[in-house]
Amino acid sequence: MVWHLLSWAAVVFLGLGWTFLCWADQAVLGWEGWRKGLDWTEHVPEIKFPDWLPEWLGLDWIRWARDWLVEYGPGLQEQLAGLPDISGWLVAGVWLIWGVGAFLLLLLGGVLSLVIALMQRKQPARVPA
Repeated sequence: MVWHLLSWAAVVFLGLGWTFLCWADQAVLGWEGWRKGLDWTEHVPEIKFPDWLPEWLGLDWIRWARDWLVEYGPGLQEQLAGLPDISGWLVAGVWLIWGVGAFLLLLLGGVLSLVIALMQRKQPARVPA
């Protein structure tokens, strides 16, 4: 029973990380700052994070994410500017990919439970002393 709990806890933890990653991708790809012109780096502090995020991760992670956008943003802006205005489709694509990843994580949890159940079934019965 403990192994099942641990395996599903790991799947839930991976699912939370996967959800956070997809949420961050949606926030970056759907951000209007990319279309504000060449001085978009001034608008990076306007990116809104949920109120609970700095409490969980700390302000250093938020600063790191904003610094990363300032450093790598010009290349990302150039790539996004070359695309037609499909930001709605990009966001929908991110969540479609999230759904596929969530399904795969659930499948992984099921396979882990099956393997654990099979391993427990093959153990010899304990004989009381």
